[in-house]
Amino acid sequence: MLRTLHPPGSAENELAELVVRAARHLDSVQGELVDRCTWAAADLTRIAAGTAAANPVGILQTSGTQIDILAARRADAVTHLKSALDAYQHAATSPSQRAVSVPPLPSRSSRQTR
Repeated sequence: MLRTLHPPGSAENELAELVVRAARHLDSVQGELVDRCTWAAADLTRIAAGTAAANPVGILQTSGTQIDILAARRADAVTHLKSALDAYQHAATSPSQRAVSVPPLPSRSSRQTR
């Protein structure tokens, strides 16, 4: 729906496309992370139940590293999506709307000194 709000080729439309792509990327990385965590949990459950042998190289050595990498990629994707959303909201909001939505800064006289 975001793609249909602005004329094709407009700056707002391009930013909307960035938001959509960033959201899809986050969904993809989140799916990979959930799959890897689920796989590792299932492995550990089988080992704890005694229905599978432990890997002599290390149960979590490989999957733990992959989970860490995916978690970092997810955090990066969240940051990227937030940045894309901020840019889109800034471009899609009129200056008068931005002025209303920004809280005023405290005056110097209201600041407490030490």
